[in-house]
Amino acid sequence: MYPPANILNIPLEVLEIIFLALDSKSSISLVTTCRDIHSKLVENLNFWRHVCVGLGLDTFEWCGDGIRTSGRQVEFWQSLYQKWRVSENALLTRKVFEADRIHVDINSLGWQGNVKTLQRVVKLPKEQKQVPDFKTLRRKLISESIFSYATSELYFVLMISSSKSYLSHLTVWNVHNSISYSYSINHQTSPDSDLVNLWLACSEDLLVHKNFLILMATKAEPSNFFNEARPCNSDLIHIYDLRNGTDDGGDSNFLVAKYTLKSAVRFLPPILKDGGGSKLLVWGNLLLAVCPEISENYYKYEPDAEPELILRFFDLSPVLVGGSGDVQQLQLLAEHKLTGVRLKQPYSYIACDQKGPNIVMSFSKQDQGEQFISQQFVTVSLKCKDTVLSSIFTYNTTNMARIPRLFGEVSWPSLDINARRREECLIAASEKHNVFAVMDASGLVQLANGQGGFTQFFPVYGISDDFDTFYDELHIYGEKVVTMKIFQNREMSVGFKNNILAVSNFSGELMWKMKTNTVLQNTGERLYLSPMFNHLFVSDAKKAVVYDLGSGQIKNIVHYPKYKRQSKELDSQDPDTSAYAQTGVSIWELSRVGDRLVVVHDVERVN
Repeated sequence: MYPPANILNIPLEVLEIIFLALDSKSSISLVTTCRDIHSKLVENLNFWRHVCVGLGLDTFEWCGDGIRTSGRQVEFWQSLYQKWRVSENALLTRKVFEADRIHVDINSLGWQGNVKTLQRVVKLPKEQKQVPDFKTLRRKLISESIFSYATSELYFVLMISSSKSYLSHLTVWNVHNSISYSYSINHQTSPDSDLVNLWLACSEDLLVHKNFLILMATKAEPSNFFNEARPCNSDLIHIYDLRNGTDDGGDSNFLVAKYTLKSAVRFLPPILKDGGGSKLLVWGNLLLAVCPEISENYYKYEPDAEPELILRFFDLSPVLVGGSGDVQQLQLLAEHKLTGVRLKQPYSYIACDQKGPNIVMSFSKQDQGEQFISQQFVTVSLKCKDTVLSSIFTYNTTNMARIPRLFGEVSWPSLDINARRREECLIAASEKHNVFAVMDASGLVQLANGQGGFTQFFPVYGISDDFDTFYDELHIYGEKVVTMKIFQNREMSVGFKNNILAVSNFSGELMWKMKTNTVLQNTGERLYLSPMFNHLFVSDAKKAVVYDLGSGQIKNIVHYPKYKRQSKELDSQDPDTSAYAQTGVSIWELSRVGDRLVVVHDVERVN
């Protein structure tokens, strides 16, 4: 007669096979029901890796560098699971979130010496009654100033550059544990600092990586031949160690590295605040700089000279190690020239997206003899410095279908000279190199499979108002395509619009769709979509709705701390003549930094 079966007598190898056949949540539930099983698997590498992979935590968002390596120990996966568990519990159960909010009086910033009194970090909701009464930015300063910000797990920086004086102002906060003011550098407190004399031409020219501030900036002055500025020298990239910054900007170890062009100067954008993709992208020790440049004679006596766009790759290892005491010249690893980009026209560098080392960028494209400007998409991987050049692939009308034209002959069927529609394709990178998505104004998604092929599909099909297409959103999260788009008269009576959030798989099959209007009913506010923490966040200026990625179910609503408008909103009622860089009241960014949620409200207005 056989003894009764007992799971405790099963060898560890067989027990692993049983648990690896279960989903992650079932594995956790079963292992927590029995102390003996728990003792066998609590330090088991395969078990914890299986749990984390099943929960979708083996991503660049959760793991950072080197997530595919086999060297990860059991402690790493255990810690990763605990981080997920804490964040999941907070997102799904907490009704009130504690927050540190930075308030800055931008009207006076840079004009008064004691900047510390012009900012305040308020702990909410405990200090709700201590919110300062800073006013909305003046219209004159809105038009003359370029606002740039960036954040890492260590620092948050705000940089304001003037298009009149070509001077800049930097304010730094330490955000490592709690938020605290660090220092500010401007022409009043530190007139001799090289940083205040750098002109940041657009907000996409700034990046904070760990404790380093990276700027694509140059000293500039008014041009004798152009309405825009002209560069005073060939300096292009500056890197500052934020740990060494002071109010007087006098620490000799503040500027740690730079890069100077050898036979050209920075081509400054002809349109202020022209937007587009970030010109500085980093992964690990590799920096990608998207460099617009031109002969210095262009600003003197060769106005017909054409600028070039160069992708340059730098090794940051010597900078990150530090210790030399001298200003280093950045080590150039490789460079790649992009062809057909018309930098003198709008929409030259349209957008970029990054998932870990995988980057996709979109640019204008005009071949010789063509009467129209189209678009091109460039993918690159920063995974290894030895393969950055071989990882570059370009997609255009020669190897990709249905790419909208930006400018061209009116006779082209889909081009309406009077249309106010987004013709620039939205782009989204994925966890895999060369797997990316683009979406046109009609809502057609093209998903690249990484082998040169594409899957075309409409996640949701409908009619959209032309101007509403500027509020479309496209993301890839995990192996899902996430879109948000405003449709006219869809599933509602005539005269209404619906904002539809939809999730599809990589085969183009719709998994679910949801109307965001049912909760976010502020029709005058632009919505912001951000996938993170394995959920989808859709936000207006007051709250973010947390949707379940798998089902579309609303899991929670995160209400931002209340604020009080101190002055009247500038409203022209015409998006073409808006006083603001964005034509919808909302937030500027909703992102994950470490294990925290960062919300950046519009720095130009009080919302």
